[in-house]
Amino acid sequence: MAILAVAASKGGSGKTTLCLLLADAFARVGMPVAILDADPQASSLQWMRRCEAAGDKPALITVEAAVGEIALSEKLDGAGEYGVIIVDLPGVLNQVVGVGASRADD
Repeated sequence: MAILAVAASKGGSGKTTLCLLLADAFARVGMPVAILDADPQASSLQWMRRCEAAGDKPALITVEAAVGEIALSEKLDGAGEYGVIIVDLPGVLNQVVGVGASRADD
């Protein structure tokens, strides 16, 4: 299992778009992917809900909310069934970013 953390110190820099594109690329080669949406704006989660509402849920991609340090840590600890975990971090420097960055693979 690989953990990728996508972070920037400001909002609007394209973090969520990058997460979605990476998830799609991994899913296309057959890897199950979890996007952990640690951003309170929940843009990744909103995207998945729109896909589901349109009847077009992407195969092999799961999106889960993981807002806050404890929630993110718990989700990372319990996500062993995925080939790749992508953490969509908030656009501020805070403890959640620290948790995501410290758990990401080199």
